[in-house]
Amino acid sequence: MFNHLKLYEAGRVNKEMLRLILRNVRTPEAVNGDLNGLIASCNTGAMRFQELCRRFGMETLHAAIEEIFENSEARMRREIGEIPDGIYFGEAYLDHDGVERDKRHRIAATVTVRGSHIEIDFDGSDPAARGPVNHPLVGTRALCATVLKCVTMPDDATNDGHLRVVKVKAPKNSIVSPEYPAPCDSYGYVAELVEYVVLKALASAIPHRIPAPSYQMYAYHLVRTGERAGAFHWRRAGRWWRWGFPLR
Repeated sequence: MFNHLKLYEAGRVNKEMLRLILRNVRTPEAVNGDLNGLIASCNTGAMRFQELCRRFGMETLHAAIEEIFENSEARMRREIGEIPDGIYFGEAYLDHDGVERDKRHRIAATVTVRGSHIEIDFDGSDPAARGPVNHPLVGTRALCATVLKCVTMPDDATNDGHLRVVKVKAPKNSIVSPEYPAPCDSYGYVAELVEYVVLKALASAIPHRIPAPSYQMYAYHLVRTGERAGAFHWRRAGRWWRWGFPLR
C-alpha cells in the first residue's frame, strides 16, 4: 500500500504519512500508541547496539554474533539428526474462506528428514483463496522454523542460527504462498493450520515431542465494525456488545 514510502527519515516523522495511516484505521489513538511503542523500541535497540559497538568494536561484536549463530545452527542440526530419516506427511482443511462458503481449502505439508537436513514442502496445498485468508510465504517459513525449534530446542534463546536449518518450499501462488493481489487480511486461520500440518507430519517420527492439537482459532463469532457513539462495538451471538457488556 505504501511501497517505498518512509514513516521516518533521518529521524524525522513524515507527518502526512502518519496522518494518512491514522485516518484509515478504526482506532487511531490505539494505532498511534502502538506505532510510537514500536518506534521507541527500535530506537532503544539501536542505542544499545551502538553502545556495544563503542565498547567492544565492530569486528569483535560481529564475530561474537556470528559465533552465536553458528553454535545455535550446529546444535539444531544435532537435534534434527536425532529424528529418524524419512518422509512424513500431514494435511488439514479450512472450512471456507469467508467468500466461497461451500468450498474447503486444503493445506498439506511433506516433511523430509535426511541426517541433519530437513525440508518442508507444501506441494498439494490449494491455490490462493478468493477470501482474505491467504498466508504469505514469509510467514509460512517463519512458522515452520518456529515449530521445528519448539519440538527440538524449546528453551534455547531464539536467533538466526535456529532459522537457517529448515528449507521451506511451496507452490507458486498457493494459500500458503499467495501473490498480489490475493487478499491476506485474516491469514491467522491458515497460520494455525500451517503449524498443525507440520506438527501432524512430525508426529509420525517423534510422537513423544508433539503436543495434542489445539482448538484452532476463536471460540466465538466476531464481526468487526466501526466506532459508534464514541465506543467500539461488536456483534456476537446476535447481540451488540461494548467493552464486554451486551447492549439492549
